[in-house]
Amino acid sequence: MTTTTLIATAPPMSKISRLAPLSGVTFVVLVLAHAVIALDGLPSIGAPANDIVRYVTDKQPEIQLGAYLQGLAMVAFLWFHASLFGRLRAAEHGPARLSLVAVAGAIGTVALLGIHISLMTVLAVRGDQLGSDVVTFAWVLCFLVLGMSSFTVATTMSAAGIVILRTRPLPGWLGIGALVDAALWLVGGAGAASTADLWATIGMIAFLLWLAWIATTSVVLVTRSQSVSRHVHAPDEGAR
Repeated sequence: MTTTTLIATAPPMSKISRLAPLSGVTFVVLVLAHAVIALDGLPSIGAPANDIVRYVTDKQPEIQLGAYLQGLAMVAFLWFHASLFGRLRAAEHGPARLSLVAVAGAIGTVALLGIHISLMTVLAVRGDQLGSDVVTFAWVLCFLVLGMSSFTVATTMSAAGIVILRTRPLPGWLGIGALVDAALWLVGGAGAASTADLWATIGMIAFLLWLAWIATTSVVLVTRSQSVSRHVHAPDEGAR
């Protein structure tokens, strides 16, 4: 289904519907704000327990604020993917299996991020009261859970990329970017079974590309939504 066909059959869109995709930009801003506030001096996954305890206790207010910001980011994340799902589903038509896979991946990502955030916050609040073995275990678990989200993000990005390249509801280069990022996430996902820094580096590259893709797609979705709205209302304006 082409973009022209989508415009011809699209119902009028409310202002909220047209601007909802900007939640993707909101998500990126909140994630970057969290990174600036809470991630300075972050120990590696294999750091000694003393370094971990020192970090989480010294950064307790920042980690708690960061947890709240990440909670807001998850709300924006789901709103963005609801907008993306609407566009992909309309283009895919039929059962829209790939669109559903993309949304399922987004929901899985939020669930895993929620566990990661909760573990980090527990360490910040009670880390100085726990034994070194418990702290080390919780710290490694925290980042292995985060590593597992590589696979759910890859699921969303690969499904979205395939739909975009097949049906072109969005520019083809966004589809290519999504598939490249999905491949990077799958490679970086090895960090879910390893404490080696290499996988964390690949995961960071995938993460930054992911944020750039979400922000860009968010803007493109808003632009396309406004274009659809103008075309839908044009006949009525001409009649008046």
